[in-house]
Amino acid sequence: MGDENDSVTEVLEEEDPLVEARGILLEALDTIAEAAYVIGAPLGLLPRDEEGDIAFDHEDLRATAHPTLKAIADIAEAVYAALETLPPEDDDDDDDDDDDDDD
Repeated sequence: MGDENDSVTEVLEEEDPLVEARGILLEALDTIAEAAYVIGAPLGLLPRDEEGDIAFDHEDLRATAHPTLKAIADIAEAVYAALETLPPEDDDDDDDDDDDDDD
């Protein structure tokens, strides 16, 4: 019986590889941003928001003219392009829309 449950669990885990890929790419963006921060923050190359916190996107990285940060910007842009080809992450929004219909 344990083998049957393992098979069901395995099928459920493999049900939507595109959703899994989206999660992996989003994690990659976090890692890419961390790498950019580690390089750019100590050098004072990253912009700050109104509160004084470092806040940047791939265009800000490109504007620094730092070769590594420019390369990281290219990687981030490629990941964003890949994300655009995948289905949206949140299916929970559909449930919220159903609640609005009850009013």
